Amino acid sequence: MKMKILVGALVFLILVNLATIGSFVYFRFMHHPPPMMPGMEGPFHGPPPFRNMDEAQRNKVMALMESLRSETEELNVKASEIERHTFDLLQRNPAPEDSIDRNLQELSAVRLMLSRKVTKKFLEAKSFLTTEQQRMLFEEMGRGHHGPPGERRERRGMGGRDMPPPPDPPPDH
Repeated sequence: MKMKILVGALVFLILVNLATIGSFVYFRFMHHPPPMMPGMEGPFHGPPPFRNMDEAQRNKVMALMESLRSETEELNVKASEIERHTFDLLQRNPAPEDSIDRNLQELSAVRLMLSRKVTKKFLEAKSFLTTEQQRMLFEEMGRGHHGPPGERRERRGMGGRDMPPPPDPPPDH
């Protein structure tokens, strides 16, 4: 008998906790939605460069960006693979400096190709954007992500991954 009462009380308390948590989440977010990020207000909730364009310009820029994404996808994957391989080489003991140097040269060549493709697309965009729109689009492309305006993405390590600090050099005796 006592075991049934304890189990029943436990189930009841779990249900009360779940109901309390559910009510909190419902009332917190349904009646008070999270605030809009600065710079993202207005009828078109996109990055600032797109809000100052008419519909035709916006469609052209979106098509341009999508074509850039598809054209550079393979190069981005290749750059990521080279970075990963270079990091693996750096972890060997002793590190093969010739192989690392070749990887860095190959990575530089891939990044140059990426930069050329981006530049080509930006030159295409110049044909239908005003000078101010070009400046805003260039700043947006330079940030490399869609976050709050003016905020730059922090780059950490190779490929954006966190890396531990380098070990302390051995003491000289």
